[in-house]
Amino acid sequence: MKQNRSSTGTGRAQKADQLLSVARGIFSKPIRVKMMRWLCSHAPATQREIGKALLRSSAAIHYHLKWLQAREVVALHATRPGPNGITEKLYQVNWKVWDPVKHAAGKEGACDFMLDYTLDGIQEFQRVGAHLIKADPSNRFIAVSFGVFAPPREIHQLKQHIDALLGSFRQKHAHSAQRKGWPVSVSFSILPSTAENLQGVKTLDMLMSQRELEKLSGTKISAIKLSPKTQEKILALGDC
Repeated sequence: MKQNRSSTGTGRAQKADQLLSVARGIFSKPIRVKMMRWLCSHAPATQREIGKALLRSSAAIHYHLKWLQAREVVALHATRPGPNGITEKLYQVNWKVWDPVKHAAGKEGACDFMLDYTLDGIQEFQRVGAHLIKADPSNRFIAVSFGVFAPPREIHQLKQHIDALLGSFRQKHAHSAQRKGWPVSVSFSILPSTAENLQGVKTLDMLMSQRELEKLSGTKISAIKLSPKTQEKILALGDC
């Protein structure tokens, strides 16, 4: 009887480890998270349809679909005739596996796991944003990057101000109906650095679209206290 209990416990532990391994494999890759979210809210779709919706190449989607299908979180739903006589495969979420995987991810809660997931998500937002800006430079955007040395108390105050500002904006628009505004991604980070990494960083690097630039008069640019060299750099971005 003791042996049976022991083997049962071992089996459960192995199953939990397997689910956690799959969860890490999904949540460490923002594109896989986006694919799962999209499939969860749409009818069974083809590789081509998923790629088009997520602005990804068919080859990239194929690679991740193959990975998800091998872990059984995504399953083949059916096939249908496609263009040029090709048979297309329709994929859907396998809820019997996906639900336990999500539960396993939620239970882990490890700092390094969530940190990687969050920073990878920011990179994915930036990748899609860069793609859209290059495709149509009239898209409105602002991108800012700088490094400084500051007292811990002021860093904490900055975090509080940013948290309040972004939290208020997100809460206001979190339940906005689709298509009643511009889709926009907002990402922000205050990260530790090193003196070596900040060496030579003396000015604020800011890039903005022509539309945003037009809103800033010379006085307003001076008002944000940028160095003359950086102001010239910003004013030279009229074609961006």
